[in-house]
Formats: sequence, C-alpha cells, structure tokens
Amino acid sequence: MKKHLPKLNKDKKKLTGAIMQPSYLSWLGYYDLIDRANVFVFYDDAQLVKRSWCTRNRIKTSNGIQTLTVPVKKTAHRDEITYKDAEINYEQDWVNEHLKAIKLNYARSSHFEPVCNLLEAEYQKCPKYLADLNIGIIRTLSLLLGIETKFIRSSKLQVEGKKDKRLVQICQAVGVGAYLSPQGSADYIEQENPGGEFGKTGIELFYQNFEHPKYPQLWGEFASHLSVIDALMNCGPAETIKLIRGGQKKNYNSDEFREIIKKDH
Repeated sequence: MKKHLPKLNKDKKKLTGAIMQPSYLSWLGYYDLIDRANVFVFYDDAQLVKRSWCTRNRIKTSNGIQTLTVPVKKTAHRDEITYKDAEINYEQDWVNEHLKAIKLNYARSSHFEPVCNLLEAEYQKCPKYLADLNIGIIRTLSLLLGIETKFIRSSKLQVEGKKDKRLVQICQAVGVGAYLSPQGSADYIEQENPGGEFGKTGIELFYQNFEHPKYPQLWGEFASHLSVIDALMNCGPAETIKLIRGGQKKNYNSDEFREIIKKDH
C-alpha cells in the first residue's frame, strides 16, 4: 500500500512529526496520528502516568464495555519510573485474562482470527518492559494497516528539557519541519504564549482534528473510542484504514485552536 501523505503542509518536502507515549491497544485516533506523520516518536522515556492509556484500554463485550489493564511492578517511586523501565507484572495472569476476554467477545467477528493471532504472537514474546510490549503491538498493527511511517524511540535521541521545550528538541533531532500534536497537549504548549516553544522556531505546529467514525460492531449500540482491535476484528485492516482516513479533518494551527478554546469557555 502506498504511503498516505499527511494533510498538513502545502510544501510536501516538509516532513511532519508526531510524538506520543506508547499506549496499550491504542484507539483509532492514535493510528490517525501515526498515519499523518512521516516520523512518529514513541515518548518512551516520559514519566509513567498512573491509570493512563499506556497501561489499559477498552473493548466491547456482551455485557458492555470492559477495560483491560496491564499490571506494572512497583520497582521504584512512581515519579521515577518511565515507560521504558516500567516492568510488567507477570505474576498476575493478565495475559490469559486479556486473551480470554478478546476471544470470548470477538470470536464471532469477521476478521477475528488473523488479528487475534498477531496479538497472541506479541504477548508470547513476554517483554519485560511496558514500552516494549506496547511498541511491539503498535508496530505490528501499523504494518497490518499498511501504514509505513518511520518509528523512533525518544530514549534513543538523548535530548533533554521538559514539556514543549523537549518536544521541540525531539522534532529538531529527527529533522521534521512540522509537528502534529494531540489536542490535550495544548494545555501546556499554549499556556504562556501562542504556539509555546514552537512559536520561537521554524517548526509549524498543528493540533490533531480527528472525527471518530462509526462502523459495524457486535453487541448492540455503537460505542466509540475503543481499542483499534474492535474495528480491525469487525471490519478488517483494509476497511479500518479507510475509517481512520475518513475521520481525518483539517488540522488546526495554534491560532485556530486558541479561538476554539475561547469559544468553549
């Protein structure tokens, strides 16, 4: 499948980057970020956030929505643990619990077997660290979707700083001229001045604008913002990437997004 070009810049020579913590069984919007970027950086040396989407996600069951959570060992104070050194707790039988829930509730779906087989293969690797598990699944499912974005881990870049200062340094390290940010990051990027640290550089800043699509599901009324495996098993890879790209709307620049924030308040 040919690379789907990001819809950010008129100048196609300008590479687009995106940076996110490696999440567990990520939702469709996460793969939208990957698909729109030329370079996607796994923010694996960021501090582990308790009860974040990096340790859990949701699937749909006959009894409603179920959250699947990966247990992490308490090897140090929470403030000192990053995603790359967060050790998975295999003393809890979570792998079999997750697979049992997935098989029980998606066995009737049209594309169950190939997707489930890929997940089982990733689980069987038994990675020690959370980032390795999540990144392995994300890379495997991106390949299944036909996404050819380049992946890099932030821990390999040896950049310092915090918040948007560090994001800028990461963008500079990987050589991108535009940055696509999830909307939640605007809380600290836009806190002091328009575009934050990006406004002081030649790196263009955009905020993701993704409209979650509807698609056929098992178990009654449609539920959105589930793990991507829900769409993959119900619709298959070819249709799922169409759903992702069908939800891609024109992204906001910093000024546009600040106006939206003002209207909402």
